[in-house]
Amino acid sequence: MQWEAYNESGQVAGTTAVTTRTPVQVNTGLPQTTVAIVQAFAAGAITIPAAVGTRYLQDTATLTTGLGIDGDTYELQFGQDGVAGSKNGGAATRATDTAHIVGSMGPIIVAPNTTTWLNMWWLTQAANVPSWEYRLGYYEVQA
Repeated sequence: MQWEAYNESGQVAGTTAVTTRTPVQVNTGLPQTTVAIVQAFAAGAITIPAAVGTRYLQDTATLTTGLGIDGDTYELQFGQDGVAGSKNGGAATRATDTAHIVGSMGPIIVAPNTTTWLNMWWLTQAANVPSWEYRLGYYEVQA
């Protein structure tokens, strides 16, 4: 499974197969209001419009998935102090033994009035559309 993180110096909204999520501020001492817009994969492929500013690649990651079976968990960490432990399914029982596969990227900061998105692709994505649960933590600096 391959991942790329891009940033663009402008605001870009994905179209097609996208759902908007409401982020929660992790600092409970601050209001739960935000100016951040978080969009996520819904089904199929999200379409990212043509560039509105300067686009650049922030980082890449690879997760070695092997067979990729129902129940596998894929985790992509950003700016961590070492990679969390993974659990790969055993070779002989891989058809039923689920795996927890972890990859990492450097820290990513989304500055005001910029857009960051992740591209993901893998060998079996055309036949096996994944379903996702999200755990997004963020800290919004307020002046």
